[in-house]
Amino acid sequence: MVSTSSQGEGTSSALTTSFSNMEGSQGEDSSVVFSDRSGAPILKNTGYVAIGTFELSREEIGSLSSASDLDTAFNQFGAATNFNSIENGAFQGSASGDPALPHEGLSPFAGSKVYIVIGNGSDLRTSSEFLVWDSGMVFDGTGPTGGPWEVVLSVDSGDLIIGYSDKNTSDFSAIGGDAARAAFTTKMIDTSLDDHGDSEGTATFITANSTTSGEIKDGDDIDYFRIDLSEDGNLFVRINQNLELTLYDDDRNVLEVIQDGGEGLGDGVAAEFMINKDLAAGTYYVSIGGDENTSNVDYNLESEFQEKIIDLDPESAGSYYGLVKNEGGEFIGHLAIAVTNSGHYTGLLKGFSGFQSSFKGSIQSDYSDSIPTKNVSGELATIDFELSKTIWGNYQLSGGFDLFGEAEPHHHFTLSIAPYSKEARVPNHLSGRYTLRMPARSSSNVVLAGDGFAAGSLWRGGWLGLYGRSNSGSKFTYGGPLLASRIVPFYVCPRPEAGLETIMGTVWFRDRKASDLHGLLRYYRKASDSGYYKNGFDESIVLGGSKYTPPSLQELSLNSYPFNGVNTAAVLSGGSFDGLSYLVTFSYKDGWSKSQMKTPKNLNFVSYGNVSHKNGWLWGMLNVSNFGESTPEIKTYLRGVLLQKQGLISGQAETAGDTVGRYFVAPTK
Repeated sequence: MVSTSSQGEGTSSALTTSFSNMEGSQGEDSSVVFSDRSGAPILKNTGYVAIGTFELSREEIGSLSSASDLDTAFNQFGAATNFNSIENGAFQGSASGDPALPHEGLSPFAGSKVYIVIGNGSDLRTSSEFLVWDSGMVFDGTGPTGGPWEVVLSVDSGDLIIGYSDKNTSDFSAIGGDAARAAFTTKMIDTSLDDHGDSEGTATFITANSTTSGEIKDGDDIDYFRIDLSEDGNLFVRINQNLELTLYDDDRNVLEVIQDGGEGLGDGVAAEFMINKDLAAGTYYVSIGGDENTSNVDYNLESEFQEKIIDLDPESAGSYYGLVKNEGGEFIGHLAIAVTNSGHYTGLLKGFSGFQSSFKGSIQSDYSDSIPTKNVSGELATIDFELSKTIWGNYQLSGGFDLFGEAEPHHHFTLSIAPYSKEARVPNHLSGRYTLRMPARSSSNVVLAGDGFAAGSLWRGGWLGLYGRSNSGSKFTYGGPLLASRIVPFYVCPRPEAGLETIMGTVWFRDRKASDLHGLLRYYRKASDSGYYKNGFDESIVLGGSKYTPPSLQELSLNSYPFNGVNTAAVLSGGSFDGLSYLVTFSYKDGWSKSQMKTPKNLNFVSYGNVSHKNGWLWGMLNVSNFGESTPEIKTYLRGVLLQKQGLISGQAETAGDTVGRYFVAPTK
C-alpha cells in the first residue's frame, strides 16, 4: 500500500495513511485481535479501529481507567474503520488529513507518535474493552512526501500499552487463537464494570491450562468462562474462595457443581473448591457465583487439562484414601489420590509434623506409576504405586516413598477407594449423628489435660464430618470418607497455623455392645517454647463413640438419667481450690435442651450454673464461690459430648482467668 501526499512550497501536506493488522500477500500473517469478553475474534463489521496520537506519557496512557477518559485523551487522525476483512479479527483502513494542522485546537500531528487504538464498540465511548499500541512511528508533514504511509499492528514490533499479546508466533493458543498465528487481546480498563460475562454467550474465553482472576461483586453477579477442549481428557478447575463453582457442557447441562468446598482431597478444614472431570473433546463453560452474603470477593480460577492416555477399568476410577506408615508401623501421614478414567491422578500428602505437598501424574498401561515428589518429612523422594483388584472385587492403591539413592521404601501405604456417593448411599443403620471421645490414658508418660471429644454426622453420601477439641483443648474440624471396609482414615491438625499437633489413625464403624465406632490413634505434639506441653509428646490413645439418638422431653441426653428432682451426679476433678474434686448434679429446667447444674453445699464452696445439650454436644458454665474467702467468684466453662452406649458425659472444663487447665468431666457410677 502506498500513501499519497502533496506538498507545494509554503503549503501544508495532505497525507493518507493505511493501517491494518494484515501481513503477507493473503493476510496469512495477520495479528488477529480477540475480545477478552467472548474469547472469539472481534466480528466482521464491528468494533472501532483508528490511528492518532496522545499528549500523554506512556504511564499516563496506561493509567486511563474509563472509556470517556480514553476518548478524551485520544486525538484521532482521519476516519476510523472497523473489523472489516474477510477474516474475523483482522482489519484494514485508511485515514487522511493534514499533519501540519493542529488537532483539537492544540499541537499539530506532525512530529507526534502514531498509535493504533481499538475498542469493541462502535466508538471509544461505547466500548468496554480496549487496545492501545504505540507503532514507534511519528506523523511527518514537513517532507516532500510525508508519512507514515502504512502502519501495521504486529506483535513483533511496537509497544503495547493497553491490552495483551502473545509474541510466540508458533502458537498463540494461550489467548484463543490457532497455531502459527500472532494475536492481541483487548483489555477492560474500567474496574467498575463487570469483569467477566454473566452468561454463556458473553463468557470470557480461557485456555485449558491457565490462571484467571476475577471479582464477584454481590449475590447477583455470576462470572462465566468458556473452555474449548480439542482432545478427550481430564479437566481440573479450582477457585481459591468460598464461592459456587459449576461446570456445564455446550448444551448448558450442569455436569458438576461445588457449593461448599466439596469433599476435595483433604479434611474439612483444607477442602478446596475444585472440579476434577473426565471430558470428551468439545466446548465447556464454568460459572462462578456467590450468595446474599457475598460482597466484592476477589478470586483466582485455575484450570489444568491432560489428554487421555489409557482407558482404565471404570471401577478403578475414584478417590483413594489412607494413612502412610513407617518401617515400624507407626502412622506418619495421610494420603489421598484421585484417579480419573483417562488415567490421570492428583495426590495430596499430609505429614504428622505439619508438612504438606501435592503431586500429579498419569497412570501407565500396567496400572502403575513412579514420579519424583517429597515424602512425609519433606525429603526428595519417589512415589511408586500400583492399582490392583482385591479378592473382594474392589480396587486398592498401594505403594511407598523411596528416598533418592536408596533401594527400599521407607514409607508405605495402602489406599482404599471411597465407594459411597449420592448414587451409592450409605446404609441407613450406619448414617446419622455420632459423638466420640479420645480419653486421656492414666499410664501415659505425659499427663494429658483432659479427654478429647467430637460430634458430627456420617452423611448418606459417605462423608464423615466432625467438630471437636483435642485433649489439649484445641479446636478441630475433620472431614473424611467412609471406605469399603467401613473404615475412615482419621487425620486432624488442631493447630494448623502452628503445626503443633496432629492426631491420626483409623476409625472402624462397627456395632458393638459398648460402642458404635472405635480406633487406635497416634497423638503427636511438637515441642514449643511456651505452654503446658513445652517438651511435646508422642502418645497412643484409644477412640470410642456412639451413634446419637435425641432423648425425649423427660430425659437428659442419656436415657439412663431421667429427671427425678436431682439427677445422678458428675465428678468435676481438678477445679480451682487446691486440686479439690467435687460433684456436679443436673436437674430439669425448661425442657430437655437445658439443665441446671450445681454442687452440694459444704464448708468450702458452692457452685451453680446451667448446661445445654443438643445433638449430643454439651456446653455450659459453672459459677464457683468460695465461702469465707476474699476470692472472687470463678466461672468455669464446661464442654463435652454425650456417649449413650457408654452411658457417660465426657469433656473438659476450663476456668477463665486462672491457670487450672482443662479437666475431665464424667458421671459418677
